[in-house]
Amino acid sequence: MGESKGQCACGAVAYSIDGEPINTAFCYCKSCQVHTGSDKWFGVWVPKEKLTFTKGQPILYTTAFS
Repeated sequence: MGESKGQCACGAVAYSIDGEPINTAFCYCKSCQVHTGSDKWFGVWVPKEKLTFTKGQPILYTTAFS
């Protein structure tokens, strides 16, 4: 796989990824359902050095589960 490109729904943040992801996953927990307004969240893990933001910068959110 070569370069992949994407952006957030509003278009404020865009990125490119060089190569294959390390992992992909769907999460069906209640927090992810509320966050996405859907029945799931989809995540992709890539090495930091393979990810480039080409427009804007994302906001980082952290959730602690107990």
